[in-house]
Amino acid sequence: MNEDQAGMASAEDHDVSEFIDQVVDILCACALRFDGWKHKEETSLDLPEIVETFSRTGKWIASTQGKLAIFFLLQRGLYKWDLEGEAFHGKYQRAFRSLFFEVYDNEVPVRYRLKDRFWATAWETRYRPHLAECVEMVRLLHEGLIYDDNAGPHQDLPYEAIIKPGYLEKIQTWLKTRPIRY
Repeated sequence: MNEDQAGMASAEDHDVSEFIDQVVDILCACALRFDGWKHKEETSLDLPEIVETFSRTGKWIASTQGKLAIFFLLQRGLYKWDLEGEAFHGKYQRAFRSLFFEVYDNEVPVRYRLKDRFWATAWETRYRPHLAECVEMVRLLHEGLIYDDNAGPHQDLPYEAIIKPGYLEKIQTWLKTRPIRY
């Protein structure tokens, strides 16, 4: 590999990282529209049991509000609290991304809207106007990952090891034809 090829490889890696970061932002903005803490208090939601059931069956057994709450709680766990070290290709991340497709187009009832509206505003102004594109980005990453429900905390692997053959190229092609603009 010559110097020009080495420079191209790192630029492509940067593009994939930028794509993944943008997908994470889309997911977080969508999840943080809903006050999952309030819903959990009112319903005594058992997040670990619900995720285990999903891992075994591939199905969500919850109401729309329950799914929104689980999505919120997974976001809080994966990006702020107790699940923060979970593998990017593990069962909790798979559950989180899967739930996006169940809730992204649901309205949040007024009683469950977070008082801190930063992420809800970001969702409404930055992402909802480009909803089809956002859904396509999340779907491309979700379908392209090789998930491992047995991957434990802090077992992240390089993207090349957890993305299915051909999907890095699909992401790079997507980025060339539709640059991220929000």
